[in-house]
Amino acid sequence: MKMRTDISTAYDRADLKQLLRKTVWRGRSALRTLLTLLPLAILAVLVGGWSSDPVLELVGYILGGGLLGWLVLITPSTGSRIALWKLRRGGQPPEQTFELADDAFVTRSSNGESRHNWSSIVSVETELERLFVFVTDRCAFIVPKRAFGDETRFDSFSAEASARWKAARA
Repeated sequence: MKMRTDISTAYDRADLKQLLRKTVWRGRSALRTLLTLLPLAILAVLVGGWSSDPVLELVGYILGGGLLGWLVLITPSTGSRIALWKLRRGGQPPEQTFELADDAFVTRSSNGESRHNWSSIVSVETELERLFVFVTDRCAFIVPKRAFGDETRFDSFSAEASARWKAARA
């Protein structure tokens, strides 16, 4: 059985902000990076401050400052601001059509078509009037409830997407 919506699904700023909130610390790699580099940055600053050798002191401060600066860039709030800034500069993503095929989640836009097998999808989540279909840990298609005009159609679409994803993972 195919379920399809041909309703305009252009993303708005709220959709993308919600996706950024959901994905900013998603996965363990960002937290692992933070927990690894923070002690190294502190150690480098301490070595620079306690060293009597001026060259070692300068290297410690430069290395520590660089690591701390990099950590600031990967924090959630900074990452979200950078992603939104890039989005504003690049324009909005094109309108999309979503289809729940038996074997895949299918999207179509002016850029072409993509098929993501249900077994390869990372997760399917419904939150704040949006369905998120994660194709990687930090990349998802957003299906907003407003695209359906009817809450029951959105609920059945979300339930069907979840059911197909769970069935493929079983």
